[in-house]
Amino acid sequence: MSMAPALGRICFAVAWTVACLAAGARRQASPAAAWPAAHAGPPQQAVVGLRVVTTADDGSVSFTRTGAALVIRCDGFLLAPSELLSRTITVAGRPEEGGKQAIEARFGTGTPAERKMPAGVVAGGPVRTGWSVLRCVGTHWPAVRPMLVPGGSVPSDCEAIHAGGPEPRTTQLKLKPAGPHDEPGAPRWSATWDEAATSPSLGDAVRTADGHIVGLVCAVDARARSADVRDFEELGDATNCVTAAPTAEPAEADGPMVAIEGGPTTVPAQVVAQQPDLQGSATACLAPYRIDTHEVTNREYMRYWLGLPADGRRSLAFRTRHRPTTWGSDAEPFTDEIADLPVLGVPLPGAQGYARAHGKRLPTPYEWCRAAMGPNGPAQPPDWVRAYLRDRDAAWQKLCRSHEAFLRTNPGVDRGLHPSPYALPWISRTPATREAAQWSHDEAVRAYETLAQAWRDPLLALPVGSRGFDKSPEGAEDMILNAAELVAPPSWRPLNRRTFWLQFGFEPARTQTFGPRPLDVGSSIGGLLPPLSRLYRRAMFGPTSDDLMMWSNLSDLLANVAPVSRVKLTVGSEYEADAVTLPTSRPGFQSALQDGYAVWRERPRRLRPEMGHVVPMDSMDRRPSTGPQLFYYLPVGFRCAR
Repeated sequence: MSMAPALGRICFAVAWTVACLAAGARRQASPAAAWPAAHAGPPQQAVVGLRVVTTADDGSVSFTRTGAALVIRCDGFLLAPSELLSRTITVAGRPEEGGKQAIEARFGTGTPAERKMPAGVVAGGPVRTGWSVLRCVGTHWPAVRPMLVPGGSVPSDCEAIHAGGPEPRTTQLKLKPAGPHDEPGAPRWSATWDEAATSPSLGDAVRTADGHIVGLVCAVDARARSADVRDFEELGDATNCVTAAPTAEPAEADGPMVAIEGGPTTVPAQVVAQQPDLQGSATACLAPYRIDTHEVTNREYMRYWLGLPADGRRSLAFRTRHRPTTWGSDAEPFTDEIADLPVLGVPLPGAQGYARAHGKRLPTPYEWCRAAMGPNGPAQPPDWVRAYLRDRDAAWQKLCRSHEAFLRTNPGVDRGLHPSPYALPWISRTPATREAAQWSHDEAVRAYETLAQAWRDPLLALPVGSRGFDKSPEGAEDMILNAAELVAPPSWRPLNRRTFWLQFGFEPARTQTFGPRPLDVGSSIGGLLPPLSRLYRRAMFGPTSDDLMMWSNLSDLLANVAPVSRVKLTVGSEYEADAVTLPTSRPGFQSALQDGYAVWRERPRRLRPEMGHVVPMDSMDRRPSTGPQLFYYLPVGFRCAR
């Protein structure tokens, strides 16, 4: 009788062992299935252990540092203090930079889901930010969103979260400002703890009483029971795979936001090329987030601008960093006509300040792409995009057929001066082809007007939300048409961090054989410039009014009628583009223009205001000039995320 329970226990133990071995085999065979599916989780789960072994060049000395890191994006991105990853070791009594470094991240320490994975430092961040970003390729672990401490406030009753165990231990901290922090990476808070409490470790996350992660421990003096805590003010200098958000929630009055569920997202190649942290991968996995339904308008930014200190608004340095470059005078920055258009040309610090003041942040490039095109990227655009491409092609084919019919019924048209009577942007001065060129121009105008009315001026900026069809698969609006948009800039840019914007546009079709003969010009963004509205300024010398009219019609008609093949992402870092024309004083201009032709002299059919400056459209300037002739203010707006 006594042997039965013992035998049962033995059988259970054997079965348990077999089950564990089988489970281990399954984990090894399919490691991805063993990782948690959640993209975001509690701070206790997002703090992981870190073990760093640095070895001298000759292998004689190794030094091990241990601490913690914070999972900031679920596809293996970790944030750790740079001190924890220092390569400095002592060799023969003197400091030396180690030759090799092995980094191991420990996820879920002390739990059934424990994992140990190699990690590597993501290259590209500026030196001395105080942060290092690591990536564990092939992992998926719930992340936590870093939060920004409101300016001037001191978080009280914080706690340091240590890595390890199913319920990681915490240490109660008292924080106070650490003094001036002019240099990048300087600690912003000094923490102390009770004598009986456990000392925090490098990289422990600091959580406020209301549950926000507002910093990491970057230095520890256990004997003095004090530590330095760095908040996330300078996180953008280390990475833009995530951005920190203010702890305050946005108010309902700030406008509607769209909830994006997150998950694996195809990243366009143009963004992959700009993001060293992806290491060439075309997929990013994002946690759920919210993004503004519409771009910020002139009216909304004006309310923010007027709420800034009056002394700052009068300071030239402050205006350069916060005032839109497209606004006019202080008396009338813009007219009511464009109050609800996207505010264009806001400097990066101004956009970041607006976002923080509203409890938001700028979206990351990954988040913007996900919101604009959904999880599959440009390969599967919205249905309306395919319809627009079909309408453009149909309009062009109809235009070609009408011209072919015209040539058949008018055999006397002299085609020696031009391949076809489709003479944009020029019109013939000779009697033989003047009427044909005028007819060709009018046909193009009719085709353009039909498309512009059906698709609401697709290449111009309009009031936000006025194109009801321009919705992304995720529900956000105006993300393909209207303006390009600012996103969080890459960390590898200089510390002054220039702008960084994304825009989905339309790539011209390469198969067209019949059509206008474009003038040989160049621009700093390549291809045709945006349609000419009021988004440009003139150089001191030139262009001539003829040049202006030529550019007006070239953009106004060709860019709106010629067929396009697909949606294409454009990445930029400037607010201006320059265009080089052929000045009339140069001999080459006359040969390019060809004998017997003159430039069309009329305004674009749909000239409309998009910014507050007044464009000198009719001013005459006959002085010869060289170099760039037109400087376009590119239509760049922004929206916020949370």
